[in-house]
Amino acid sequence: MLERIFHVHERGSSIWAEITSGLTMFIGSVFNLLASATILKVGGLPFVDGIVGGAWAAFLGNVLAMMLSNLPIAVVAGSGPNLTVAYTLALPTKFGGLGGYAAAMTCCMVSGVCIAALTAVGAISKIETIMPESLKLGICVGIGLLLAFVGMQEVGMVVNNPNGLLEAGDFAHEPRIWLTLGALMLLTLMTARKIKGATMVCMILVTIVDWSFLDGWPSLKVEPFKFPHVPRPDFTLLRVPKFWIQVLAMVMLVVFDAMGCILGMAKLAGRVDPATGTVEGGNGFFYAVGLGSSLAAVFGVSPLVVAGSSAAGIMDGARTGLST
Repeated sequence: MLERIFHVHERGSSIWAEITSGLTMFIGSVFNLLASATILKVGGLPFVDGIVGGAWAAFLGNVLAMMLSNLPIAVVAGSGPNLTVAYTLALPTKFGGLGGYAAAMTCCMVSGVCIAALTAVGAISKIETIMPESLKLGICVGIGLLLAFVGMQEVGMVVNNPNGLLEAGDFAHEPRIWLTLGALMLLTLMTARKIKGATMVCMILVTIVDWSFLDGWPSLKVEPFKFPHVPRPDFTLLRVPKFWIQVLAMVMLVVFDAMGCILGMAKLAGRVDPATGTVEGGNGFFYAVGLGSSLAAVFGVSPLVVAGSSAAGIMDGARTGLST
């Protein structure tokens, strides 16, 4: 049954490879729930609601991406749109925002519908055709650099410098820096030798070492099942011209972010048609991003973006939507 739906063996993969690489994507994306909830808390969303809403949005978004595109690319309510929501859209109107968090979610909901509509009429495909490949790959590389920079900040590899913006961290006294560099070296060697599951193995090893010798083992407890907080949309904003300017900005942000990442990861997975240069299943993926972003707004979180951990999953063998 799975073979008929996802064509796993036809894509040069196996059920086991899809499951293990999907686990890599999952582990690599979990941090996004905490990071995104922390950012959206600035805009007015309670932290726990941000985690619950982000989890629901990612679950339904990935189901849509899996069924509509069959690409090994996961989605999350992640960086970029969440910053726009928290620091622009959710602000009071006198500070350039839309007047509150519910208004920001209305903007995100309408943006998702617009993306799905643009996909349906062929506008997204047309933009994808005329957009230079170098620009699309540049977007993918730029997002990768942003994620790397965030990681370097988190472990103290780079720190704030009021005189020159940045400076090197305390390499002599910060063990997390050396743990990170050691993990990167191990990952590089394992990847060069084409060892399957390299990313997942490195993440697990680093976590065990960090919890054992640096931060200590966390206390865990099982929380009861919880539905996300559902903000009430404010459709009176549809009559406000400024609202549509923000919708246009959000649509462009999400579309161009996805366009670059899809091409880069589809190339990595061998899912780009060599004759036309188009991504197999790309249109379906944009439907999933649009519809999923509207659902994410219903759950109170920002629009969906491509999960950076998808690249790790593809390197570990993911070739179909089953992995997501």
